[in-house]
Amino acid sequence: MTEEEWLGTNSDNFCFDTEAMLSCLQDTPSDRKLRLLAFASCSLVYERLKYPQSKKAIEVLGQFTEGLASAEELAAAAEGAWNAAASWSIGPESPSPNDRDEWNAFLDEWRLHEAIGWAVTGENRTCSVMDTVIATLIRLDTRWEPCCFIRCIFGNPFRPVSVNPSWLTSTVVALAEGIYQERAFDRMPILADALEDAGCDHADILTHCREPGEHVRGCWVVDLLTGRK
Repeated sequence: MTEEEWLGTNSDNFCFDTEAMLSCLQDTPSDRKLRLLAFASCSLVYERLKYPQSKKAIEVLGQFTEGLASAEELAAAAEGAWNAAASWSIGPESPSPNDRDEWNAFLDEWRLHEAIGWAVTGENRTCSVMDTVIATLIRLDTRWEPCCFIRCIFGNPFRPVSVNPSWLTSTVVALAEGIYQERAFDRMPILADALEDAGCDHADILTHCREPGEHVRGCWVVDLLTGRK
């Protein structure tokens, strides 16, 4: 993969291969980062899900990534999602293989369980996150978003960035922490201004703060400034 493909600067070379993108990372991604990626990706199909148990599993996954839910609570939510999907597969309303929309909706529920199951066990993590959740998103033609999430969470592996301690003024740190805690990503341009006031002239950091598009929890700039991995 080239840097141009990673950045998506050329629509002809834009990469939709999330597994290939993750393989470009210089460091092994942390479980936290992958869980945040899974949560952001699963959230894309939240409103499409049939069962409240499946939606609950996504919600608990989001809480778990922030230490607000226990592994036992996540496991229970995953089991609930599994039971809901299983009951659909064998119940009187089981999806008809001839009904494409109904069958695909069933697969959404099933793949969601597999992704949440990875978050519980930590096993086969990249495969589970990428091959199950992303498969659903590709079918829904929303594969653009997960690639953007990866760029937001992991930055540019071709040009890794380290923080200059002089940038970490009280204003910068408070802004970054507030953005993280409150999911207030509309403040990212304000953070860029504060960084410039602190002497930061790193183009990648400032551009990421000011570029349009959705930011998610785990954003590499916010994590860099708050010391999260």
